[in-house]
Amino acid sequence: MAGEFNSTDSSRLLFAGLSRYLTPETEAVDSYNVTGKQTLVLDATSNGGTQKLSIASDNGISGNAGVLLSDIQVRDGNGVLLASFSPAQLATIPGAGASCGSAQSDGWRLNDNCTLEIPLQLAAAQTVSVSVTASPVNTDSAALAVSLDVTETQPTQTLGALAIRNALINLHQRLLDESVQLPDPELAASYQLFLDLWNARRSASKPAYLANTCNYSFTDPQQQASDPYQVMNAWMGVMTYFLTDYRFIHE
Repeated sequence: MAGEFNSTDSSRLLFAGLSRYLTPETEAVDSYNVTGKQTLVLDATSNGGTQKLSIASDNGISGNAGVLLSDIQVRDGNGVLLASFSPAQLATIPGAGASCGSAQSDGWRLNDNCTLEIPLQLAAAQTVSVSVTASPVNTDSAALAVSLDVTETQPTQTLGALAIRNALINLHQRLLDESVQLPDPELAASYQLFLDLWNARRSASKPAYLANTCNYSFTDPQQQASDPYQVMNAWMGVMTYFLTDYRFIHE
């Protein structure tokens, strides 16, 4: 699983078009390599309503490297400021939280591979620009992901949900020799399994990395096994489902 998700998209066998940051809630996402104090920008098309900003540090599990977030702003397509957040005051933002890290005088430090989330209310469907000012901590180069997410319990029409279902269609075809499309019950069941596994993993506050039960042949195995959004862990469960299917084993 780690090898597939850390390969280039064109060389993947099963998971082309996906990333470890693409969840069922994702409306827009991008990843960045932070080499100094930088302002990172995510452009997104929002359907409006209650959403959330998710910012993930993806820097292994060593306990040292991280990212300092010092400013977050959301603007509309005309550059008008819609929302502004000071990560240093995270505790005062209603509904906001982080899976780890701590407040600093000049921002919020995200350690290793943890995630910060901030609720966001947008009045209507529109194009927005999310800017995040970030700096690497205890490293020359830090990995960071920024996403705009919905807050639905059963998302079906987001960028992430559509990409995940396309990947499941490919798995049904390649592993079970089964052609499925919406609204086939088999595809709906596979997608529901992914949702259930992903939500269960998050609800249980499991570690945000793949269990190190095998030797990863990567330059930085800790970082490559990092799973800040619990996506690869959910896909591992889905693959167990496919690979133990009677049709895969016996036909």
